[in-house]
Formats: sequence, structure tokens, C-alpha cells
Amino acid sequence: MTQDTGLRSHVFWLYGVIVGLAIKEGLSEVLPHLFTKSVQPFYHLLEGARLLVFLILIIRFYLGAVKFFSDAYDCVEAGSSYTSKNYFIDFLIGFFHFLFFFALAISIDIHDRPLWLYPVLLAGILVYDVPWLAVNWYNDTYHLIKLWTFVNVGTLLVGACLYLTLPNMGVSTAKAEASALLIVLIVSLIDIGEIVTDKEIFATGLKRLTSRTPDPPISAP
Repeated sequence: MTQDTGLRSHVFWLYGVIVGLAIKEGLSEVLPHLFTKSVQPFYHLLEGARLLVFLILIIRFYLGAVKFFSDAYDCVEAGSSYTSKNYFIDFLIGFFHFLFFFALAISIDIHDRPLWLYPVLLAGILVYDVPWLAVNWYNDTYHLIKLWTFVNVGTLLVGACLYLTLPNMGVSTAKAEASALLIVLIVSLIDIGEIVTDKEIFATGLKRLTSRTPDPPISAP
């Protein structure tokens, strides 16, 4: 391990501190409400759903950050593949990204926060990869970021469509939000599985969707 790699491993602990504080804030905001009676029981369920999505999402992005910095900066094989990169910019963008999660944790509370605040902050977290991709446009690490950007922006568009259109069909705003959160939850769980197992689930699906070559016909037995 080089001196720079050792320094990066210590600096990366700052992410862990922010993640830990954000999780603590989210739990302290919601858990007291879940064990009290409410005149609107569905709001209890919505707060629980918000908390669950928050926890899964922050774990997903933390693991994703670990994988990104490992692939781009720490792996010997990556050293020759990603020669054009900027650790300071990548670290700083990630740092502020996790600060967004701290704000998201505070916004989970439905009783003392505006109902729209959590969806807006969640949208900001999902679209955050776009400026990150933009500043890495001429770096080799662009290729590590572009798939995550595509998946997160796609998730945002589908979730926003449900959140904005379902109320026009007579569905309450809270239930519309729950439907959008389900999309975020499913994508996040798939992405965590991809990171943990090192299988290219999204990449394989994207290649199939964009491939112009039809699948070979199945021969008769």
C-alpha cells in the first residue's frame, strides 16, 4: 500500500462518520412516532417506508462509493485503466452527496416537516450523479460513473411520474409517494446485490435493451 493509498483510506472514514450520524438522525426522528398512536395510521406506514428507503439507499451509496474508489484508485489493475482522474474532486463531490443524506434523514419526520421536503431531497440525491458525471467528462473515471447516472436518473423519472400523476387519478399524495418509494427501494436492492456479488445486473440489462443484434433463434430439439 502506498502512502497516498493509506491517506485515502483514512480520509474515507469521513464518509463513514457522516453516514453514521445520518442513520442515527433518521432513527431518532422516526422510531418514537412508530410506537405512538396517530389519527392517520397511514402516515405511520409512510414514515416507516421513508426510513426503510433511506437506510437501504444510504447503504447502497456508501457501498457504491467504496467500490468506486477501490476500482478507480486502489486496484493495481485499475491504475493502468483509469489514468486520468481527480481524487480531490471525486472525494469532495461524494462528501457533499452524503451531507444530502443527513438532510434527508431530518426530512423523514412527517409531523414536523413539510410533506414535500423528503421527495425533493430524495430527487436531489438521485440526480446528483449528473454533475459528478459532468465534471468527470474528460476523465477515464467517466466510464465508472455513467451507468450509475443512467440508473439513478431513470429511477427518478419513473418515481417522479408516479408521484406527480397518481394524485390526478384520485390517489392521495402520501400513497403516490409510497408508490414512488417502492421503485427506489427495488432499484436500490438490485444495485446492492450487484455491488456485493460483483455481477453486472444493470449493465447486462442495458446492453440487451440497446443492442441492435437480435437474440439467436432457439433451435428445435
